[in-house]
Amino acid sequence: MRLDAAAEDRILDALMALPHLSVLVLVFVVGHVVGTVLLGVTMIAGRAAPLVIGVLMTVSQPLHLTAVIIGNPTLDLTAWGLTALGMGILALGVLRTPDEEWDLPPRRR
Repeated sequence: MRLDAAAEDRILDALMALPHLSVLVLVFVVGHVVGTVLLGVTMIAGRAAPLVIGVLMTVSQPLHLTAVIIGNPTLDLTAWGLTALGMGILALGVLRTPDEEWDLPPRRR
C-alpha cells in the first residue's frame, strides 16, 4: 500500500509530536554532529591525516546541519562528501598501519 505525500506528512508530524521520539532524534542529531567534530579535531591533534583533511572533517557535519536547515541539497551532498573523504583517509591509515604498531608500550609504574 502506497501512501500519498499528505498522509506521510501527517504520520511524520504525529510521530514527531511524541516527546520521547523528539528527544531521541535530538540526541542522535547532536551526537552525530558533535561526534564528527570531535573526530575531526582528534585527526588534527593526533596527526592522523593531513591538516586540511582534519579541518574538512571537523566542518563537514555542521555544514550538513546547515544544509538541512536551509534546504540546500547540493551543500548537503558536499558536506557528506567531506565526511566520506575524511573517513576514507582514516581507513587508509588503519590499513597501512603495521600490526606491531597497534599495541601501546608497557606503562611504567
